[in-house]
Amino acid sequence: SHKERADVLDELRGHLQLEKFVLVAHDLGASVAIDYMGKYARHVEKLVLMSPPVYPNFVEPSIVKLVRIPLLGELLVLVMKNALFGIGIRKGMVHPERFTPALQSAMAGAFSGNAGRAALLRNLRWGRPKPVFADYPRIIKTITVPTLIIQGRRDPYIPHGQVMRLRQDIPNSELVFIDDGGHFLPMDAPQTVAENINRWVG
Repeated sequence: SHKERADVLDELRGHLQLEKFVLVAHDLGASVAIDYMGKYARHVEKLVLMSPPVYPNFVEPSIVKLVRIPLLGELLVLVMKNALFGIGIRKGMVHPERFTPALQSAMAGAFSGNAGRAALLRNLRWGRPKPVFADYPRIIKTITVPTLIIQGRRDPYIPHGQVMRLRQDIPNSELVFIDDGGHFLPMDAPQTVAENINRWVG
């Protein structure tokens, strides 16, 4: 669960002996970041949320809905794993050519074998937004650390209204739209993302 991932993240923070750190999160990592802020906000100096699905009315992409169907999901991951990565990620990019075959192979390769495919299914079947994100609106309104929200102007997965709401719900926040970016911003617009994060952290 996202809450368990937040706990593991704090275990890592403790292992690294960091009293405070800058938390940068993308996509469902941003959801985990909200759970982290709900329990461990005292350790976060600044927060960066990219392409964040964090409200209960978030609508999952169609490809995720297909993989969640019992048996069909297992079959798709077994037979079409590389294609699933290609379709889902390229649809969320303005510059799909930046998702090179080598990068696609590396990402898909991280989920190789039976254990890897099972891990991929667990990641894609993380739960439904309405129950999983139910407490997020309350947690979001408690966030007081400086927060940077980065959103691709052409993101097909996260509606602009949701990030505008996030900007309003976190008073000490800034919203940056990347005009030539989609959903997978670290690959789609890496230079612009890096410049904004460096500015914010510095």
